[in-house]
Amino acid sequence: MLIIYCFIHELVYFCAMKVCHDPRFSIYIYGDEHPPPHCHVRFKDNSSVCVTIPLVEPMYGALINREIREVIENNLDELTKAWQKLHSNRHKAVTNKEVKQSIKKKKK
Repeated sequence: MLIIYCFIHELVYFCAMKVCHDPRFSIYIYGDEHPPPHCHVRFKDNSSVCVTIPLVEPMYGALINREIREVIENNLDELTKAWQKLHSNRHKAVTNKEVKQSIKKKKK
């Protein structure tokens, strides 16, 4: 289920979609973001990591464990839809077909 959050931080308006929730972390797509398409994994301690979609690669030298990778891979369709909804006017988002092809290539 996609939940849209909108908030103001330092006089800047943000929209975010909460795509997945686990007791230890939540996965968000934020509006008005830079390419490449990516999601934010926010942990209970308020730390976070950016992960590209559909390649499921951590950004900025971060690391993710297998469990987080699997949750993202299992929710790629919802993550892609959320990115497209929030960025339809700014960036070309990946299609579901591109997501599936990219996962097949990565598993080889």
